[in-house]
Amino acid sequence: MIIFWMIIFTMMIPEQVTLIPTFIMVQKLQLFDTHWALILPSISLAFEVFLMRQFLLTVPDERIEAAKINGASEWGIFWKIIVPLAKPAMGVLGILNLC
Repeated sequence: MIIFWMIIFTMMIPEQVTLIPTFIMVQKLQLFDTHWALILPSISLAFEVFLMRQFLLTVPDERIEAAKINGASEWGIFWKIIVPLAKPAMGVLGILNLC
């Protein structure tokens, strides 16, 4: 829970402050002039973490418990239950990142 709140507090930092450190990170990873230079820094933004967390809290625990009873592994539950249910939220994040 503390990590979540630390992520939420980073939403208060203006984007202009993180521009130069992000550029240095992309340059050191040798991703300059690639599509990954645009994709990777935006994956871990605090708003995306907050939105996905809030969306996944709405997933009923009964579905996960039913999958466990049927013998699904943790990865099986994630890929066959959670990811298909989270596709609308991932779509929203994709659209918001395009704008």
